[in-house]
Amino acid sequence: MTRRIGDRWVGVTRLIDTVRRDGRFSPGRRLLLAGAAVAGAGLGWLGWRRRTVYDLETVVTAICDRILPPHGEHPGAVALDIHRTVLDELRDTRGDDHLDALVSLMHAHDFLDLAPAARDEVIARLLDRDRDRADAAMIGNILRRSVNQYLTHPGAWPALGYAKPQPLGYPDYASCPPERSA
Repeated sequence: MTRRIGDRWVGVTRLIDTVRRDGRFSPGRRLLLAGAAVAGAGLGWLGWRRRTVYDLETVVTAICDRILPPHGEHPGAVALDIHRTVLDELRDTRGDDHLDALVSLMHAHDFLDLAPAARDEVIARLLDRDRDRADAAMIGNILRRSVNQYLTHPGAWPALGYAKPQPLGYPDYASCPPERSA
C-alpha cells in the first residue's frame, strides 16, 4: 500500500524497509508495528462508536425535556430544573428496582439516541396502557409529576398566562369574594 506525496513514494512497505535498514527494530517489533498500523487504520476507517450512557438522571432529564420542551421565550422543564425535582421525588417514593426498570426500558428503546420526534413516539407508545401497564405506569408517573411541578413553578407562570397570585389566592381582584369582617 503506497501513495505518492510530492515527488516521493511513501507507504507502509517503504517505512518497514527503512526500519529494517536502520536496524532499530527486530522482526517481531516490525510485525507488531505493522499489526498496530493495520488495527489503527481499521479503527480509523470504522470510526469509534460512542456509547451513550444510560443512567437515571440522564433518562429522567430526556423524558422531562420531551414532555415539557422549551418553546420560544417560555422555559422548558430542564431550564426550570423540574427534572431534578422529579428525580428526587422518584428516588424518595420508588424503589431501586423500579428506577432500574425505567433505565432498562429506555435503553431497550435506544431513547437517548433518537431524534426528538422519535422520542415523542416512544413516549406515546409507552403510555398506551393496552401494551404494558407497568411501562405506562412508570412513564405516566413521570408525566404527572413533571406537569404538576411545571404548573406550580413561578418561572412557568408567564408561559401559562398566569400572573403572580393576588391576596387570598385569587388571581384577579374583580373575581375576589367580598372580605369578611372578623
